Amino acid sequence: MMSSIAMKTLFRFFVAIFGKWIPPLWLVSIFHWCGRHIKTTLSVLLLLALAGAGGWRGWKYYQNRPKPQTAAITVSAPGLSRWSSDKPDAKLHIEPLRLRFSQSAAPLSQAGKPVDGGVRLEPAVRGVWRWDDDRTLTFRPEADWPAANAYRVILEKRLVAPQILLASNAVDFRTELFRASFTKQAFYQNPADPAEKRVVATIAFTHPVEAGAILKNLEMTVIGGSRVFDNGGSKPGEPPFSVDLGPHNLVAYIKTVPLALPEHEDFMKLSLGAGLWTTQGGAKLAGAQEKK
Repeated sequence: MMSSIAMKTLFRFFVAIFGKWIPPLWLVSIFHWCGRHIKTTLSVLLLLALAGAGGWRGWKYYQNRPKPQTAAITVSAPGLSRWSSDKPDAKLHIEPLRLRFSQSAAPLSQAGKPVDGGVRLEPAVRGVWRWDDDRTLTFRPEADWPAANAYRVILEKRLVAPQILLASNAVDFRTELFRASFTKQAFYQNPADPAEKRVVATIAFTHPVEAGAILKNLEMTVIGGSRVFDNGGSKPGEPPFSVDLGPHNLVAYIKTVPLALPEHEDFMKLSLGAGLWTTQGGAKLAGAQEKK
């Protein structure tokens, strides 16, 4: 009796929803089975309702969970090392490499502290990595940066806070090119001996050099062809000038041998060849330099 009433109730329910129709045999069989096993049917419907509610709550949790934050990285390649021209004996200040993250990335326990792993340079350079703040990672090398070198910074996941995803695990940069510039060129007359006349020049370099390398790559040419070097000041085969290096070998002071005055006005051209190299990594000049 109970089974028949339950079956009729279910039938009326479906009719109310879908209207009068002739159900297929498989659906009629399901109705009959449900009518004979009403407790099982109700249990299944309850489990389905609970599963649906649980799935909905799970989806809401998934939507509202803390999402990983992606941090982009901006690299600031190290600039040229600096020293004070007012204090020739002053220590050379080596510029660091800086990585700037687009958002707070340092682990809370590491902000403002040296880093003991998770980041490295290729090729390897001895130095210290440090979180200057929660967004800025710096590398200070033990020695000055070689000129015109390419490097890659490799970053591991453990370097940053757990919730941070790095936009890239590697960033590239290059150090400064090796350059030179004539900062001074003048005609010099010895106040103690007015007959002694020379040309003097000063060359500034971005990276240290050797005096011997300058002697091999610096040429002096008298534009009008005057024989100003025929005063017996230099030996055959030797350059008609001397080179003295300034602080940190970044400045060269050029002085010619005593010159013979030309009969007519003439000019001297100084040419520094692109074959000149720096002792800091061996890179050659980015381009030849001339000064008249």
